[in-house]
Formats: sequence, C-alpha cells, structure tokens
Amino acid sequence: PRLMSFMQAHDDVQLRIQPMIQFSIQETQGVDLAIRWGNGDWNEGDVTRFMPLPPYPVGNAEAKRQVEKLGIERAFPQFTLLRDRDDSNAWSQWLTAANFQTQTRRDVLIVPDPNVRVQAVIDGQGIALMDDLVKDELERGKLFQLAPDTLTEYGYFIVQPQATVATE
Repeated sequence: PRLMSFMQAHDDVQLRIQPMIQFSIQETQGVDLAIRWGNGDWNEGDVTRFMPLPPYPVGNAEAKRQVEKLGIERAFPQFTLLRDRDDSNAWSQWLTAANFQTQTRRDVLIVPDPNVRVQAVIDGQGIALMDDLVKDELERGKLFQLAPDTLTEYGYFIVQPQATVATE
C-alpha cells in the first residue's frame, strides 16, 4: 500500500515489478533486489529476512466442512495440494510441523501465480499454504484456515542476486 508514496519520495529509484518463481542467471540480470517467499534457504546471493509471515493451510468453505467433519488429518488426503513450483517442499515441511505422516501425493497442482492460486482455492480446486496476506479473504469468509500449524521459518526475504553482490 505504500509503494506509490515510496516512488514519489524516491524519484531516482526505478522499480520494475516482475513475478519470478525461480532465479536463473538470465532472470537476475538487471535485477538488484528480489522479494521471495519461502524459508530463505537459497544459495542465490545475499538473503535477508524481510517479513516473517508463517504459512498455514487454507481452503474454501467446503474444505472447512470436510475438516470439521473428519478432522484435518483424515480430510487432508482428500484435497488436491496447490503449490507454487515443482520443487517446492513446503507441503512436506508442513506435514512434519503438523506431526502428520509424510505422504506421497500425485494430486498436486502447480499454480505459480499467487493471485491465481488464491482464486483456485476459493473456487475449490484444492488447498494451499498461505499467510496473512490473505487476511481480507479470511475475514470475508472466502478462505478458511484449516489447521493452526504453521511453518515458522517461512516468510518473505529480500534476495540480492549473486551478480549484484559481487559487483559491490
């Protein structure tokens, strides 16, 4: 919400907002800083914790009814898991944090765009790990937190790509 006031106060800074799920050498050329979601365990430059926002599983009203009826552990295998990328292990880490048995899942849907992923959950396409950035959807009853367990080490990190760090 403060982006426009930042740009007005710092007219010498040029911003480009570009969604990037993974970093590659080609993608980071010309990028000075990136904000990434995860646990900060990347070897792609200088990583600084920015906004700790632990994720938790969210679903739509029907998913909430299933959890209330069966309990999260019994309902969980019935849900399609939505992830942001192929190599994400956030769901596995969440299962461990919730003390559930690790599961091999075939019903995983990769939805890189977080806005599309939120809408997919609302539409009943599956459940996803989200954080308090979906607070409005939770308050309006479009999304529901399905379990209290979170990934406490997750959140948003500022990443300065290796090429940029090396030139300082």
